[in-house]
Amino acid sequence: MILIGYVSSGGRSIFELAVALITLGPLIYGGIYIINDIFDYKLDGKNIEKLKRPIASNQLSLKQAKFIAFPLICVGFFSAFFLSKNFFLLSLLILTNNFMYSVYPRIKDIIYLDIISNSLNYVLRYLAGAILIGLSSKILFCSMIIFLIAFLNFLCFRLREYKTSGKNSKIIFERINIHRIKYYFSLTQVLYIITLIYSYYKFSPTFEWIILFLIVSNIFLIGKFILANEGIAFDHMVNPLWTMRQNPIYIFFSFLYYIEFLLLLFLFSSYKDINIYSLIN
Repeated sequence: MILIGYVSSGGRSIFELAVALITLGPLIYGGIYIINDIFDYKLDGKNIEKLKRPIASNQLSLKQAKFIAFPLICVGFFSAFFLSKNFFLLSLLILTNNFMYSVYPRIKDIIYLDIISNSLNYVLRYLAGAILIGLSSKILFCSMIIFLIAFLNFLCFRLREYKTSGKNSKIIFERINIHRIKYYFSLTQVLYIITLIYSYYKFSPTFEWIILFLIVSNIFLIGKFILANEGIAFDHMVNPLWTMRQNPIYIFFSFLYYIEFLLLLFLFSSYKDINIYSLIN
């Protein structure tokens, strides 16, 4: 998302982009993920997908994990401040959102708020890349599109996780209603398509890019939801591509994921900036 935000906003400095990616990637997010695992190590021990993680499997003690996490975050914020004050503030928002998700008030245990929080992380990462160049009306609208895409993906992820891990792996699963997830997915899908069509009339992107993106993204999202409903995971984070080579369905959807990413980059880059007040006219 940082890459899309930076490049689609006109950023061309490889050094600046590399520093931003390292800052939010292995540094700040590296620390955030470790903190999340510290607070979830008991639940992760019951989750078939997470029980082999270093903390959950006792390969790494809680004390060692804390010793790694906090220096990573501190170095990350020093680097963020070096890039720009706005990037630093967005990094702080990302840390706050993730802290509230994992620690207090532990949003991950509040149904649907956990999906909103995760979706906001994608928006904030996109804005972190874009803000290095400057904010504009198209960037704010692109943030809405990213939020809807992320929300749809996390609905699929929660559905698949519920189907494969069972109710005991997370507190929130005790309150999940499968039919409501399907309803929210359909509603958000319609809103997503309407938003993309509206963006075509307001921001005048290249027609071919928006049509291609509409087709690819909807095939990907609907396919992912169908597989999630069957308890099948093809996420690149859960099943790396090299472990899927014997299954053509996994390979197909994995490539769709990367094609969708590239199309989103080209689409956002083709958006023309407009006066923010014309968005409602």
